[in-house]
Amino acid sequence: MEEHGRVTAVHGDRADVEVVPGDACRSCGASGFCNWTGKRHKLLTARNPVQAGIGDTVLVTTPESGRSRSAALVFGTPAVGMLAGVLLGSLLWGNTGAAVLGGVGLGLGLLGIKVIDKRAARSGRNLPVILRRVDAVGPAECPPEPAGDSG
Repeated sequence: MEEHGRVTAVHGDRADVEVVPGDACRSCGASGFCNWTGKRHKLLTARNPVQAGIGDTVLVTTPESGRSRSAALVFGTPAVGMLAGVLLGSLLWGNTGAAVLGGVGLGLGLLGIKVIDKRAARSGRNLPVILRRVDAVGPAECPPEPAGDSG
């Protein structure tokens, strides 16, 4: 998935890019999870091999494998933790144990995501990548639609 954005900060070989979610995001069923704050723009950290500077308009891509793996981790890890806690708790202490250990498993799953996220951020392996600088299309706006009949 490719998006246009504007660089707002540079940190060594990475940059913070402000993007307006495109059509692919708007039609995605999970878009509420990515943009849960409801803001029009989202800020992401991307690898910056093109050495884009603050204020540059850029084209950013997120590899499909990174998106799929991230979704599986974010949704799967807490679910597996909670399910394991419920099963173990029900075997050991019945319904009360299932409820308590289910909550503990959910919490451990969420904590696991935080640890994995920190490691992934350090490695930069699944970060979006700035492909190139583009001509200015406005502050973090998508390029204009082709001219045509407006109906």
